[in-house]
Amino acid sequence: MSDWRVRIEDDQGPGRPVRFERLAQGLQDGVWGPHDQARGPRDADWILVGEHPELEEFLPPQPLFRRPSAEDAEMDMTPMIDVTFQLLIFFMIAATYVVQKTLALPPLGGEDEAPPTVTMAELASQNIMVRVTDDRSVTVNGAPVAMEGLGHALRAAAQRQTAGQPEIALDMADDVTQTTVVQVLDAAGAAQIEKVHFISRKRPAGSRAGPAKPAAGPSERPPLSPGF
Repeated sequence: MSDWRVRIEDDQGPGRPVRFERLAQGLQDGVWGPHDQARGPRDADWILVGEHPELEEFLPPQPLFRRPSAEDAEMDMTPMIDVTFQLLIFFMIAATYVVQKTLALPPLGGEDEAPPTVTMAELASQNIMVRVTDDRSVTVNGAPVAMEGLGHALRAAAQRQTAGQPEIALDMADDVTQTTVVQVLDAAGAAQIEKVHFISRKRPAGSRAGPAKPAAGPSERPPLSPGF
């Protein structure tokens, strides 16, 4: 009997005639699938093979679990790349808030090498004299200046100097903190003064180590040796 017809999925044609036995064998062999269409002698319209009551028993059994394909086992790297870029941006922004300041001190010479000795008058004639006392009082060329206005005072003193590049001779008391020194160096940088000399007083031979007693005036102080 060839009163059965079958056609593939989404086909709108009249289909091909086939015997029921051949159709059943084709379903078992996988020639026809559940999404193909069949029409029996008693059917008024086309019916999916998987939904036809006379053909369901000839369909191969479907597996209960589908084995994952190779595409399912791949990992999507897009979220990991996004997280990596976000962490990179975070560390770049956080690094801009880290401020590290160092003091570049001059290297020490040999024991037999004696630093040049100059007087306060010689230093004052060639440099801008900045004095910092124990109580953080600051003077520029003998004039008292507030720490907040030190940059402006150094800039004005540098403009008044006509010979050569302006330089600073920094005379600090023994108990001046490093924070104060950094503030003075920052003010010098703001005034575009690149060279700062640190003054160290030469102690008389045989004197004990320790803070020297303040002299009565600049003329009575021992000779000075500038350091840079």
